[in-house]
Amino acid sequence: MGQQASKKVFSRRKKKLQEQQQNQSSIPSPAVTSISSNKASMFRYREGRRYHEDESIPYVLPNDDEECDRLHQQHWLFRYLFQSNFEVPLHDQLQKGITVLDVGCGPGTWVFEMAEDYPHTQFHGIDIAPVFPEGIKPPNVTFALGNVAERLPFPDDHFDYIHQRILIFGLTRPQWDLAIQESLRVLKPGGWLEFIEVDQRAQNLGPLLKVITDAMEHMLESRNMVPDISEQLEDYFDKHKLDNIHVTVKDFPMRHSGKLGDLFWDDFQQVSRAVKPIVSQSHPEWVSPERYKDYLDKCADECASYQTTLVARSVWGQKPF
Repeated sequence: MGQQASKKVFSRRKKKLQEQQQNQSSIPSPAVTSISSNKASMFRYREGRRYHEDESIPYVLPNDDEECDRLHQQHWLFRYLFQSNFEVPLHDQLQKGITVLDVGCGPGTWVFEMAEDYPHTQFHGIDIAPVFPEGIKPPNVTFALGNVAERLPFPDDHFDYIHQRILIFGLTRPQWDLAIQESLRVLKPGGWLEFIEVDQRAQNLGPLLKVITDAMEHMLESRNMVPDISEQLEDYFDKHKLDNIHVTVKDFPMRHSGKLGDLFWDDFQQVSRAVKPIVSQSHPEWVSPERYKDYLDKCADECASYQTTLVARSVWGQKPF
């Protein structure tokens, strides 16, 4: 398992889809043309990375190809960690055919894999940025632009299952309530909602990494975001009166315990580099890319020495009938 392996698997699936669509028209749909033509005005660039241009959208991570590669790898890591792509009790229903939404789908890795595993189920992915594939996708997959903190482009009581993963860097405190309300609006009575987030406070934390995590926490709080959303999700679900709430907690290593620890550290390091333009504002010594890289390298050695771990939580519940 690793970044190169996950890229190869995704490339094979993309090639397979291309072969399946050889007999289809190559003319893009009006919706695809519209998305493509508006892309340039949606982005800004900083220190060689591409970010969303809309200042009303609080998402702080990039949305370029490098970030998509990271999200591909992150998908495989979470699947390995939880030993599944989902926790909700819907395997039989997924095999028979239901309707599923992935909120904040990014490049669509989770959607593609689920669509392959459950060909009778219809999967919809939605994101604020058009980083998902616009033309090459299986027949049971649809992508759309949308913001869960505003209004989703779907009718009431439409989905049987809604999945959302790692939006800690994308939603403000009031937007978490709005996101759950909007998800519940489009979720059928009896449907399942599942959110996955990672604790920002590491266990066995060393002094060097603490400076980085404190800087990230300050960055989120200064934008009215929720750095401890992972620990609060169960309360949010209870507040919005979901039934049958469950929590699955998984520890994962950072730069120790073999290849898995190296890959999780690599994911954390990539996120740390992506937010450098922001965190370096409060830490001028990190403005230099070389000094920042050197600091992260020292954090990696520290994690191995302290046996640092982080915690991922999957929180899932059911909309009342």
